Formats: sequence, structure tokens, C-alpha cells
Amino acid sequence: VSKIVPPEDIESLVTKPVEDEMSTLPNLESITSDSRKERAVINLNFKIGTDSSGAAQEVRRDQRPIERQARQVQRVGCD
Repeated sequence: VSKIVPPEDIESLVTKPVEDEMSTLPNLESITSDSRKERAVINLNFKIGTDSSGAAQEVRRDQRPIERQARQVQRVGCD
């Protein structure tokens, strides 16, 4: 049985932790996000002139703890 994860749970379990983790990235100018049923879209905007390869590496490094959290959300959604 699949359980749909509502936007407010996505916000607290996924969006907010991602925003908090990513907020310390160097040269980050802004974060925008949209939490919806079963998904979150998070955009990171960096200052002009930021090395995109370096920024991508930083994002990948910082997303590891978030991926563990996402697996927990998937398990909750399947209960």
C-alpha cells in the first residue's frame, strides 16, 4: 500500500533540511524551493563568476546526509 506524502511533510522532512544544509555553500546567492505532494524542487543560485564545477562538487558533498533523510521519507511514504 502506498501512502502519498503531503506537501507539509515534504517541507519539514526534505525541503527545510536541504535548504539548511545548502545554505552554507560558498558563493551561494539565493535558494528558492517549492514543496508539493511527494516532491520538492530546490534551486540554488550562485554569484556570477562562481566555478560551476566546484559548486557542483560542493553540492554533491553536502547532499549525502540529505540522501539518508530522503530514504527515511520514502519508507514513511510506503507504510
